[in-house]
Amino acid sequence: MLFGVLHHVPGFEARRDLVRSIVERLAPDGLLALTVWPFGEHERFRRRILPWDEYNRTAPEPVDPDALEPGDVLLRWGHGEGARYFHLIEEDELARLIAAIGVRVVFRFEARFEKGGGNLFVLIGPDPGARPASESA
Repeated sequence: MLFGVLHHVPGFEARRDLVRSIVERLAPDGLLALTVWPFGEHERFRRRILPWDEYNRTAPEPVDPDALEPGDVLLRWGHGEGARYFHLIEEDELARLIAAIGVRVVFRFEARFEKGGGNLFVLIGPDPGARPASESA
């Protein structure tokens, strides 16, 4: 299971490599369950976004905004005293990630909660007939 992890991994390549390395360790009929948290869909989480320039004013090591990917944010956490890195993984990025690894989607489920929020759950497994996008012409 890879729950609550991908949105904390900076960089598409790092996310792809992490998922690929887990899939490579699966049994031939094994499955990997992962979640994607679409926090950007919910106003209560969008209100927690800490702008990078605001963070950089007091950061011991400022972050270069040019080095960030679209969807990279800091969310105020707890009582607003700290911030955590999150990456918003949208449907198109999830599709690119799955295509780049060359796996099959076995099951997909979206969980939504009354107060807003939720997760996208995906079961993926090796696809013997697929070639990762990086290996295709």
